[in-house]
Amino acid sequence: MIEKVKITAEQAEMLKAYKRISDKETGKKLNDLEFFIEMRHTFVDSFECLKGFTIEEFAKLLYVRNSYEIEPQYKVGDWVVNSANGRFAKVERVAPDRVWVDDEKARYFLKSSLRHATPEEIKAEKERRVWAGIGRENIGFKQGDVAVDKAGYFYTDKSDIEEVYAEAALKGFYPAESFIEFGGGEDV
Repeated sequence: MIEKVKITAEQAEMLKAYKRISDKETGKKLNDLEFFIEMRHTFVDSFECLKGFTIEEFAKLLYVRNSYEIEPQYKVGDWVVNSANGRFAKVERVAPDRVWVDDEKARYFLKSSLRHATPEEIKAEKERRVWAGIGRENIGFKQGDVAVDKAGYFYTDKSDIEEVYAEAALKGFYPAESFIEFGGGEDV
């Protein structure tokens, strides 16, 4: 199997445009490899993004079907998965070869080991972070929690809370740890 050339979305668009180039006077197609070799140093504006390809890469792009894959573009706020370690993170800054993330164990992930997270993965990671924020394992209800369902009913029994949660009817809950005791009541 031939190794695919990685290109940006912009390069893919310009490659399509390049394949349509023809001489205005003669109508002859100018979209071949020879034209690229001879003229790429003159590419400006839109076609400038094609200058950096080697002759071998450009030959693949021109003549081999399915020879490229478009590199995913990442932006601040995207949720990503690092395939090297399975960690999820939110992008905070983007560089050419890496993205800086809000991961508690790594400051950045290399783009070569990233993919965008699915909506289901994002939901699960956000929820995991909520649980971790209160020092609990994922979906770790306990006695003393107070939950509210989408209809506004309150639940205090752990098994009831878990049941409502499993039915996706839980609006939210008050963790037992957030209880504030005022003290007082001591005899004077």
